[in-house]
Amino acid sequence: MTHTKDTTVEANNRGKKFSKFDLDLKFGEKWEDFTANALRTAEVKTEKDMWKRTGNICIEYQSYGKPSGIEATESDLWIHNLTHKGEFIMGFILPTDKLKKVYKEGRKVSGGDNNASSIYLLKIEELISKITEEKTNEG
Repeated sequence: MTHTKDTTVEANNRGKKFSKFDLDLKFGEKWEDFTANALRTAEVKTEKDMWKRTGNICIEYQSYGKPSGIEATESDLWIHNLTHKGEFIMGFILPTDKLKKVYKEGRKVSGGDNNASSIYLLKIEELISKITEEKTNEG
């Protein structure tokens, strides 16, 4: 911790400094730790270009007749990245149990190698709305 004339400044785990009036340190650290842990333990899926045109993401649940993707993961968190022309655009972190409750509301299709995967296409905006509605209705 560094003290200056007007404010106290503390470093986070990346060595950056923030003034107390800019950041509620405990709150910020809690969610930094959450994100760092999520990166180590989450199921991570990445969409290529098509999402930008369709507004959909793909949630695989079966491949070659066996559970896969959402139905095989043991992770509590699901990270879904969106890329375009090989560049990261954005991503989101979802509680896996919440995604499991809503993914079947999408459109069921086949895809992947040899069309051997069963997937649901979910509109990104609708998915976010359903997940946030579910989370806010809980408490």
